[in-house]
Amino acid sequence: MIDENDGYFVSRLKKSANPVITAELRGWRGRAIPLEGEQIHDVVDDLYREYIDVEVEAEFKRGPYEGTRSLDTKRFRVVGVRNEDANDYHLYITNLPREEFLPADLATLYRCR
Repeated sequence: MIDENDGYFVSRLKKSANPVITAELRGWRGRAIPLEGEQIHDVVDDLYREYIDVEVEAEFKRGPYEGTRSLDTKRFRVVGVRNEDANDYHLYITNLPREEFLPADLATLYRCR
């Protein structure tokens, strides 16, 4: 994996991936919908925030070892940037730190790929 070799990545989160939110990385005022414990695609249509910034636990298959593939989990950051024209979010999965990369920065990085 990229992050296991000290690399960084930003990728679109596919619709088929629905990781569980383990923590919200940004606080919201008012009656914000709590996201912790929910799967990202199950709640994203109910949100009206400009950005989503959460930690998720993603499950993935490891490469074959002695003829079998094992499942593993890892925590990553998922960032959503609201697309007002389409009334939905562009979701990105990354291991870039929140302290150095704002959600809009990640969307720009992805567009420049």
